[in-house]
Amino acid sequence: MLLKRHLIIGLIIIILALVIGRSFLTAQLDDWQISRRLNGNAEWLADYQKIKEIIARDQKEPNDIGRQFTLGLAWKSLGEKTQDKFFFEKSLAVYRRGAEYFGAKNILFYWNAGKLAEELERYDEAEKYYLKSIKLGESYAEGYQYLAELYQYKLKSPKEKILAVYEEGIKKLFNAASLIQGRASYLRSIGDYEAALKDYELLAQNFPNSQAFKDVVKELEAKAR
Repeated sequence: MLLKRHLIIGLIIIILALVIGRSFLTAQLDDWQISRRLNGNAEWLADYQKIKEIIARDQKEPNDIGRQFTLGLAWKSLGEKTQDKFFFEKSLAVYRRGAEYFGAKNILFYWNAGKLAEELERYDEAEKYYLKSIKLGESYAEGYQYLAELYQYKLKSPKEKILAVYEEGIKKLFNAASLIQGRASYLRSIGDYEAALKDYELLAQNFPNSQAFKDVVKELEAKAR
């Protein structure tokens, strides 16, 4: 019985050692790969050093929402500087994890994950994040705006699908000016001047000091004749 117990303890120790060893090796390989991609650039290497410091703090004190945002932004910034999508993948992984653990408390994780997925041309994934953000925070305009723009610019969706997103958001929001403006801009871009004019007239009425809205109204009045 004692021998069996010792064997079990020994196996557990071996398994733990293998897991720890594998995690260490994976981390080392990841570090080597990243350093190689940064190609000796002093600024990029300094940015990566800051990222490693954030990761180290996160391992000691996990589940900090603010730190997850900082880490995701740091990877994204490195991706923008290097123009290497590898780092956008790193950023997306952070926001994806944040959405999983904190998304119900902070839908910014879903918006950021959606934008990164768009950057990586994974439009179905981006759509999923925006739809989830709308479900969790239907009173925020951003989810509707990002989804409508995804349908318009990336997926080239039918007019009806794009307008349906704007209309749903306008119904749900107390102050829907940004969505009305988004819909107006879209209608104007596709040549539906009469419908666009109605939205711009409403915007000009609600924002009487905006000369830009007044100018667009004049333009559309001429085009809608």
